[in-house]
Amino acid sequence: MSKNDLANALGWGVIVIGIIGSFIAGNAYRLVSYNSSGYVNGSYNFGVAISGIIASILFGIIFIFIGEILTTEYENRDKIASLYDQMNNK
Repeated sequence: MSKNDLANALGWGVIVIGIIGSFIAGNAYRLVSYNSSGYVNGSYNFGVAISGIIASILFGIIFIFIGEILTTEYENRDKIASLYDQMNNK
């Protein structure tokens, strides 16, 4: 597995695991409210869930872009090497 494939797989892993973890975190970190009789009401924390989803998508996209940059770099390195060889053979 090359570095670009690793970065691509890592990016998709961050996205998938981050989304699943964000839904779990939204349930784990509940919003708590109290009423006048002292009853405690816990509700799902959509802010934590949505911010976690957005963050995991952004970090995953960064890893995927790094993989694409590495792929382009390797392709360009091969093209430059072949052009250099052609120039030296003439």
